Amino acid sequence: MLSKFLLPALIAVISLLSGWWLNQSAEARGYARGIAECHAEADALALAATERNTETLRKQIATLSEAQNARQKQLSTAQNAANDARRELDRLRDAIARGGDLPGTATNAAAVDSTALGELLGACGERYSDLAREADGHAADSLMFQRGWPVDLNAAH
Repeated sequence: MLSKFLLPALIAVISLLSGWWLNQSAEARGYARGIAECHAEADALALAATERNTETLRKQIATLSEAQNARQKQLSTAQNAANDARRELDRLRDAIARGGDLPGTATNAAAVDSTALGELLGACGERYSDLAREADGHAADSLMFQRGWPVDLNAAH
């Protein structure tokens, strides 16, 4: 009699265990699917962030390039102005060396020591020209950094 009840009980236990195992397997597949969906969503978010960062970087590079071009143009303009000032200085020095060609001066006053005056004017002109060139370079660098900086510092005020 025991075997009469044991076989159906054993079949019932095996059936229950099989059902439980299938249920657990289905839950595991559901978890795996959920994890796969989370990974896919994370990958999509990472791709979108990378695209935004790439676009931001492209804009920053373009802004920096524009700032560098503006700096180069400003330095070129400053160099042209320095060359014009040097030519004018040379013209004045020549006029002093000739003596008397200066407007509003008497011939005697211009001839007193035109050589010393020419040398002094030349030395001052050279120093001021060098100082102006350095100042223009610093100003151009400052503007390039301000224009090329990725954050608008003026917006914070």
